[in-house]
Amino acid sequence: MQRKSTFLAATAVLIGIGALAVGAGFGQPEGEPEMQLPPGWTMEDMMAYVTAGTPGEEHAWLAESAGTWHGKGFMWMGPEGESIPFESTMTITAMMDGRYVTIDYKGEMPGMGEYHGFGITGYDNIAGHFVGVWIDSYSTGFMNGTATKSDDGTLTWSHSYTCPIHRKPTAMREIDRITGENTRTMEMHGTDPITGKEYKMMEVDFTRG
Repeated sequence: MQRKSTFLAATAVLIGIGALAVGAGFGQPEGEPEMQLPPGWTMEDMMAYVTAGTPGEEHAWLAESAGTWHGKGFMWMGPEGESIPFESTMTITAMMDGRYVTIDYKGEMPGMGEYHGFGITGYDNIAGHFVGVWIDSYSTGFMNGTATKSDDGTLTWSHSYTCPIHRKPTAMREIDRITGENTRTMEMHGTDPITGKEYKMMEVDFTRG
């Protein structure tokens, strides 16, 4: 109950900030009364929220990846496992005026059946890095991650999810490389829960179009 109340309070603050931004001249409807700052607030306080919520260069860069991507790759079930080929489709769509992108991923995993994953990725203006969340049809939990971008546009992700065997947070690495205007690769590296060894779980080459 307390968590729900906290969420509702935070939502109310954000809605109020939006109204204040409008009142300060950021698209205020003509004829509407001007909104007043809450007691103790300064214009700088309000502008901090406006800046935090304004899409910028990194958001535009993410949106450039929009489209349907066809993937061909390999997966490994463990450090000593053989490579297993598979194909997949990834659809990336910008949302909320370019603030985020959604990733809709579908494929047929050999011996495991149909796979459907869905993620939301964005750039946190305040934290200064990329953020993402992922869910899929093979689990009931969430995987959360943060990423940094190198000069060549490579995103290196650090993910965390709850291991079903050990029932504790477990790390996973992802490397997304842009290899051309309509080509890119993705690697996933995880830790084998039995041996503790890190290994390459998946590698996919994507082509847009």
